[in-house]
Amino acid sequence: MGMGPEQRLLIVDDELSIVQMLEEFFRMEGYETVCAQNAEEALHAVNRGLTEEHAGIDLALLDVNMPGMDGFELCRRIREHLSCPIIFLTARVEDVDQLDGFAAGADDYVLKPFSLHTLGARVRAHLAREERRQRRASVRFSGDVTIDYAMRSVTVRGVPVDL
Repeated sequence: MGMGPEQRLLIVDDELSIVQMLEEFFRMEGYETVCAQNAEEALHAVNRGLTEEHAGIDLALLDVNMPGMDGFELCRRIREHLSCPIIFLTARVEDVDQLDGFAAGADDYVLKPFSLHTLGARVRAHLAREERRQRRASVRFSGDVTIDYAMRSVTVRGVPVDL
């Protein structure tokens, strides 16, 4: 799961101009994007991603204030299916809102207005942390034998074993 086009971001905001700006920025950064302007569209995209082979969501950017289902409820619903990092984009700055967001399952908050480059750096940091977490979970050591479940490989004293 290296940095690159195979990483897919879900972008959800009810303001089309923000969605378009984020989509253009992250596509130029080499990411695939899935965009939605409300929670229902976002849940549909998540469910569609769960059924496609290798087409999940690697990170979600969610607006808090949306008509209908807000970002907190959307985050809780996404958490029923995905463990990927979730970053809230919000103009709300009260501590209680941030606490609600973390309780709903968010990993981070970015306050509007934000710098695209700072947001991009946060996205990269969360994806790198997630990759490290997954790698730790996928590698097992037993004496001289190393099994890497993610890479589907086995080595003995550093020499690959043909499976």
